[in-house]
Amino acid sequence: MKIRFHGRGGQGCFTAARLLGLAATAQGFYSLAFPSFGPERRGAPVVGYTKISDKPVRDRSAILKPDVVVVLDEKMLNAASKSGLAENGLLLVNSKEITELALKILGRAVVNTAMLGLLAKKDIVKLEFVEQAIKNEFKGALLEKNLELLRRAYGN
Repeated sequence: MKIRFHGRGGQGCFTAARLLGLAATAQGFYSLAFPSFGPERRGAPVVGYTKISDKPVRDRSAILKPDVVVVLDEKMLNAASKSGLAENGLLLVNSKEITELALKILGRAVVNTAMLGLLAKKDIVKLEFVEQAIKNEFKGALLEKNLELLRRAYGN
């Protein structure tokens, strides 16, 4: 399974790719997650990749033919973000409702954990393993808020 994330710096695009990889590994798969970005600045385009397999993943090349594309910023939904997506592939695009949910829960328009909730809902990985990955990444109030965002997105 090859998943490509599109977002902007500061939206948690690579964090989403990495958390998905950690969740897949905890679920018993092999995974590899890595970013691709230009200038490291908030708002610059960022692409994150997650490769999941039942065999070790050693290929670190960009994903040109993704099974899943996740777009964290709907303004980035264009021909480039959709390029290579399989005819029967899955395209998940952040919506106004998901952004509003993130603003309500996190106080910021960072939708990465919400989008992971949608991936879990589509059975890309199991929710419990995404929760475990988030618990390894965040602490305190930020942990609880991200778990709430994940679960609320999964439940919608």
